[in-house]
Amino acid sequence: MRRLMFAALIVLLAANVSFAQSVGLFHRARTTNPGDMYGGGYVILSGDDGFSLMGQGRMGVVEDLEAGGRLVFTRINESNVLALGGDAQYMFYRSTKQVPTNISGIGGLDISFGDEYTAFTITLGGLVDGRLKLQRGRNVYPYGGLLIVFTNWTSHGHSDSETDIALTGGTVFQISKGLALVGEIRIQDEFSIGVGLNFR
Repeated sequence: MRRLMFAALIVLLAANVSFAQSVGLFHRARTTNPGDMYGGGYVILSGDDGFSLMGQGRMGVVEDLEAGGRLVFTRINESNVLALGGDAQYMFYRSTKQVPTNISGIGGLDISFGDEYTAFTITLGGLVDGRLKLQRGRNVYPYGGLLIVFTNWTSHGHSDSETDIALTGGTVFQISKGLALVGEIRIQDEFSIGVGLNFR
């Protein structure tokens, strides 16, 4: 019960990612070990003309708790947007033989700046993953999540806020011990798809 309460607190304090539909998670529900770090770089296409470059770094803080930071450059509707964000992820269920699934709560904050545009975003949600064993000892980790995205934005002197539901799903393919190929799709008003590498 205390683990569930702590997970809820993490979700309320912060979650993962967001500028419009052009950002992804690109990681599993399984958190990394305390003190371990990894990074990643990704290319994301969204809508008719959205294009994003994203980089992130993540670190295990304590058992079952992971923190991350990201930088995202987006080109959309002939405008440039730069987003800075941070997040926390708490794994409140660890995979077992009976139920081979990890479950995490995620929460984070993002600030976006662009051509006469600023936005402040909070994303709350959950993430699950599993594991598929391949030949030669390699593994594939499918994952998926449901996110609630709260955005307050100002553009050309006009301000507004909106709440969106985002569905995300992806796969982490472990190429080697220190390198993984990641692909992800996201549905939030529009469809986006991204691909990149995670490395340790």
